[in-house]
Amino acid sequence: MNSSGMLVYPDWHIYLYGSGNFTFSSNGTIIETGVSLGAFDFSYTFTGPAGSAANASLIFQGVAYTFKDTIIGPLSHHAIESVTVTSSYLGQDQFLSVSSGVSGALMYPHWIATLQSSENETYSILVNGQQIASGTVVGTKTVDFNVTGNTTSVSIGLGSHVYQYPNEIISTIPIQKYYGPKPPTLQYTFAEYEYGIIKAFIASLFAVVIASFSVRKWVIEHEKREVRL
Repeated sequence: MNSSGMLVYPDWHIYLYGSGNFTFSSNGTIIETGVSLGAFDFSYTFTGPAGSAANASLIFQGVAYTFKDTIIGPLSHHAIESVTVTSSYLGQDQFLSVSSGVSGALMYPHWIATLQSSENETYSILVNGQQIASGTVVGTKTVDFNVTGNTTSVSIGLGSHVYQYPNEIISTIPIQKYYGPKPPTLQYTFAEYEYGIIKAFIASLFAVVIASFSVRKWVIEHEKREVRL
């Protein structure tokens, strides 16, 4: 997801879910590039002092994510928290994600919520108004749960913040690379298609001509036999 104006620590941990090429850059310099095969993670530490900009970008599966945040020192008393939500189709290497506040995104029935907090905070997760999980988190906590129906609304409260995922569309069939790169171009161009039609027409024309010659030859032979008789 994109972020701007947030306070962040200099140590970053990036988690990728899904298969595809990725490139992570910081201040215009490529830091990490490669291929994720289902799931991949790596770390990066900004070297600037507290108050400096943490500008980074991530391109994954053809989608660009930008981060324009501010670094705080390791001894800062600011509470850092975040919530990321992905979904998977069980038995398939496919993942779909959604950012807080986005409505109508396509998701799979199995949801994975990753909660992160630098201080001990309470959390609660509601699905269509019904609480399904609650507790406390410090550091990182992952909560898996399943949703049903054609659409669902999820609310995740962490500390004093509420992350909303309203009216998300639930897919009950696997959709390969729905948010990934565009599919490859067609194998045959229109010109090749027309060329194939012309070849087929010429072949059928030769077949008609050969058939006509065969019929003509049979008629001549038949007339010769009748004359002899």
